[in-house]
Amino acid sequence: MNESIAYIGLDVHKDTIAVAVAYAGHEEPVYHGIIAHTDKGGEQAARAAKCQG
Repeated sequence: MNESIAYIGLDVHKDTIAVAVAYAGHEEPVYHGIIAHTDKGGEQAARAAKCQG
């Protein structure tokens, strides 16, 4: 199993969530964009972080 450390930043608003992820060993965080503030949006954010790590 390959493990990575990532710090996920969420800027939460009523209708949207802005997502950024800082990966260990990288200088700059990766901005993933704005998603809808719904259950499906949360799943999208988790998937994005997992794929990049």
